Amino acid sequence: MTRNPYLIALELVVLSVGLSWLWLGEGKYVYAQFFGSVARPFFDFIGKPDVVIAFRDRFINLIPFVVLMAVTPGLGIRRRTLGTLVGLFVIVCGHLAITWLAHITPRMTTGGFTMNAFTIRLAAMLFSDSLPFLLWAAIAARQARGLAGRLFPELAAPTPAPDDRDGRQP
Repeated sequence: MTRNPYLIALELVVLSVGLSWLWLGEGKYVYAQFFGSVARPFFDFIGKPDVVIAFRDRFINLIPFVVLMAVTPGLGIRRRTLGTLVGLFVIVCGHLAITWLAHITPRMTTGGFTMNAFTIRLAAMLFSDSLPFLLWAAIAARQARGLAGRLFPELAAPTPAPDDRDGRQP
């Protein structure tokens, strides 16, 4: 049975709004505690105990990933579960990287030339914002292509070209 793509879009909106509401309520504080409990030992382990563990609003990028993994039709339970767990791990690692980058960018110099910390941070933030979608596209590539083809038929793969010169199909 093929699910209506507009119903999937509605699920996506409802889940996104609901999880964002929870995030803005208490979720971000719960995640900040979790992140601090992971980040502090990590930075101590790599010899960077002076890194300030600051919660960043961009850490909300967990939500679009979870929503996409939840509403994507055709994902088996194993792929959905394992993909979500691996994706969340990668996103949390991205949060660690952004925290470390925020710590080192004011000190980045090369041969007396100070790099533009804003540019470096902006690139990192843009990557962080796109990471959930890149992960979802990698984990659910076949399903994403199928859904895109149903939503936008003009983007669907064209009929294969004839094999021989007189135009006959194989």
